[in-house]
Amino acid sequence: MMDIKYIIFDLDDVLIPFKSFLNDANELVYNNYIKPKNIKKEIFYQAYDFALKKLSKEPYSLSNVNDEEIFIELLLFINLDKKLAINMNNDLRQYILDNLTIDNDQIKYLRLLRKRGIILGVLTNSLYAREKLNKVNLLDSFDFIISPNETGTIKPDIVMYEYLFKMYRLSPSNTVFVGDSYKTDLEVVKKLGFKVILFSKEITSCILSNKVDLVISKLEDIDKLIL
Repeated sequence: MMDIKYIIFDLDDVLIPFKSFLNDANELVYNNYIKPKNIKKEIFYQAYDFALKKLSKEPYSLSNVNDEEIFIELLLFINLDKKLAINMNNDLRQYILDNLTIDNDQIKYLRLLRKRGIILGVLTNSLYAREKLNKVNLLDSFDFIISPNETGTIKPDIVMYEYLFKMYRLSPSNTVFVGDSYKTDLEVVKKLGFKVILFSKEITSCILSNKVDLVISKLEDIDKLIL
């Protein structure tokens, strides 16, 4: 049995099934703001992908993960007034918060980890992580939450991890990181010698299995590594 003191989780698509809600929210945004301008859905998503790729490049700054910034770039791409971005972002955020759900088994398992004396944390690129966790009754399950609001940057920027290391005495022998993206969530800490778990329901995750310590599709399987 490993002597684990900390387990650090990514938020979206690990603790919360975010992508499906994001897709639905973007559909809502398209129907409310873009479709009335007689712009085809394919163009909207092309613009969205363009904006996302542009803002995903270094430097990893706070503005690069702001949904409003994504919509501003999108609107500029399709020659619409960027002032629409504020309302688009508000609608997207509210839709996600209104519709988020979580499997009760995950809540039970996280509470079990707490009972075992393990300190649980969240290291996320989400700007409204606490609102999401509160919506699914998980906020009180974590000892700390670190987001771009605290660091001014996003993963995989080493600054995110340095902030975490300054706050807590983490070592490779007592800490496990859980994320859904090897490149964004796990690569930095794996190189530092930490145990890492890839959370994925995709078959293609087997390609990364030699780079991580464990691949799981449900949180309870973390026990396969730590027990």
